[in-house]
Amino acid sequence: IRAVDTLDHAVRSFAAFVPVGLVKQLIASDQELQLGGQSRFLTIMFCDVEAFSTLAENSPSQELLMRVSAYLEAVTLSVNEEKGTIDKFIGDAVMAFWGAPDELHDHVWHACAAAIRISQRMEKLNAKWMAEGLEPLRIRTGIHCDAVLVGNIGSMHRMSYTVMGDGVNLASRLEGINNEYGTSICISQSVYREVGERLCLRPIDEV
Repeated sequence: IRAVDTLDHAVRSFAAFVPVGLVKQLIASDQELQLGGQSRFLTIMFCDVEAFSTLAENSPSQELLMRVSAYLEAVTLSVNEEKGTIDKFIGDAVMAFWGAPDELHDHVWHACAAAIRISQRMEKLNAKWMAEGLEPLRIRTGIHCDAVLVGNIGSMHRMSYTVMGDGVNLASRLEGINNEYGTSICISQSVYREVGERLCLRPIDEV
């Protein structure tokens, strides 16, 4: 009984650090982790907090931790509800993708729906914080779909299940470009081609 409880705790702890789908695959296949990846058509999303450096300078550390944790929780819940995979937290930024490790039909749509869910959750959080006399957090999101390399990348001593490629860089650039246009969610032409007729969108520019 103790051994089973220990194994259950280990699996749940492991799943908090790596994609749950990957944990299930490893258990089902009974295979060891190996370096390697494959090219797949995925959707990638980046989120971060606008003017986070200023916020960090002007906020008490515990208050900052509480607010960032609430924001990251909103993003995580939204991504999970839309069957996405949280790749990593990079300070206040979040990188997520759809279509791996498990294949997902209509993953471009799910990524866009996750961005809307994040926006809705942040509206509620900001309303609460403003009632407490705190400044709201403005979230910027970029979404792109492309063929990228996905798999276990790193070394045999330390590896990460992640995505690499020009498509990942473009998603990150789209997130940052919100700052120039005063927008909160920017998608690429590729995303528009996939699900544009199902979303309320407006053209901004060619970059």
